[in-house]
Amino acid sequence: MLKKSAAAVFVVAGVSVGAAPAYAIPAVVALEQYAFVIDGALSHYTTDGGTLGGAPAGVDLSGFDPGSGSTHGTGLGDITIAVSGPGDHYVGIFVDHEISEVANTFFNETGAKSDPSDPASGQTWEIDDPDIGGSNFILGDLLAQSLPNTNFIPGATTDVSMAMAYDFVLGADETAVVSFTISDVAPTSRFFLPHFDPGGGGPPGDPPPEKTIYLSGHVSTGSIPEPGTLAIFGAGLLALGGLRCARRQPRPSCRGARRRRGRRRRTPLPDAPIRRSRRESGPAWCD
Repeated sequence: MLKKSAAAVFVVAGVSVGAAPAYAIPAVVALEQYAFVIDGALSHYTTDGGTLGGAPAGVDLSGFDPGSGSTHGTGLGDITIAVSGPGDHYVGIFVDHEISEVANTFFNETGAKSDPSDPASGQTWEIDDPDIGGSNFILGDLLAQSLPNTNFIPGATTDVSMAMAYDFVLGADETAVVSFTISDVAPTSRFFLPHFDPGGGGPPGDPPPEKTIYLSGHVSTGSIPEPGTLAIFGAGLLALGGLRCARRQPRPSCRGARRRRGRRRRTPLPDAPIRRSRRESGPAWCD
């Protein structure tokens, strides 16, 4: 299973060995691994495997920082997953973050659920250590589509990972967008899972601060227009466009004809018949 590296700072008689003078460092959030289960299909991306940044079809990571290859990202941002087709659907995510790992290791963290908020209908969750005797039980529960709404490490300081999923039904003309947000700002109106690091460690006298990240989610559904409806809508747009073009056609002007009429001789020459040219006459509706 995945192993993380931890750096130690040795202090002898109050003097750090091999360390620079004290300086402020921020809490560092790094995504170690993540996975998706979409209608029974597992897609797993890890630092060790060099697959960070990947995603299956239908998953949009443009608002998320997953890292790239073996290079950590923060694992913060928004993930959206588009699903369509009638019937039952299951969409879930697993994330394993490390907070200030270099300063204070990865196994000093705790996980919890928002309280007293309860998950939404069809929403399930789990918190657990991702490596228990070499087994990733939380990912197994996600793949089995059986997250038990349980924190298996309450109050424990250990390695923390989180999973959240939605089970829902779509009709023949419906589509769904499942959104997951991982942020360092607590949600105000949704169920969420917090992952907490107490800070400490790091340079002597100036350790990184405590840090909490939050996992939350949301499902929105909508209707897909039927083909007949799209055809009618398109025909209406074409008709409206033709009407607008017809209205824009310029009307013939009778100003020139009227001016030309005004320049005709009032008294005809003897034996000279009056002949009114077509140019002078103008449109019939001008007379």
